[in-house]
Amino acid sequence: MKISVKEVKNLNSKLKKSIDSYESKYLEYYNYLNQTSSDWYDTNSKKYFPTVEEDKKNDFNTLQELNSIYKIYDFIVSNYEEIGKEIYYNPEKKDEIINLLNDIINEGNKIISKYSNIGMMNYSERSMIFHQKNIFMQIVEKAKKTKSIITKNISKIERIEKISNEEFSKITIEPIKEKDIIPFK
Repeated sequence: MKISVKEVKNLNSKLKKSIDSYESKYLEYYNYLNQTSSDWYDTNSKKYFPTVEEDKKNDFNTLQELNSIYKIYDFIVSNYEEIGKEIYYNPEKKDEIINLLNDIINEGNKIISKYSNIGMMNYSERSMIFHQKNIFMQIVEKAKKTKSIITKNISKIERIEKISNEEFSKITIEPIKEKDIIPFK
């Protein structure tokens, strides 16, 4: 999977603007209905305004859940930004990558060990062997550092995904399906 943090951040910003617009319209609409209730009082209004209160409560819950979605994505963005601008992650390949780095480290250590066991020679040969051994030591250190970074990032990604999924599972907004919408006549 490829994650563009900038793209997620932009989409989340658009989501926030939509939520703010919805909230503004929501408040405006129910304030208007509230003002109307003082002007309209008959048997029909006694039936209508209690349903308006129920709708208002449901809409408020929807608004709260939309804000929860925004906060979850904000959490995802802020944590992914610590990892990088673009993240490429395939959970099925993580063990393969770690094993490959372990193989590089192990083989590098074997080579370093062989260099250490080479007997004394003249100065120029010893200097060249010492130089080659240092190159392998640097490769092993870079592989260890890379493995450490990758392992930390994988753990971070898995933690972010786990927390996000737990939070998403708490949200109960039902999507509106086109077939459920009653057309105006």
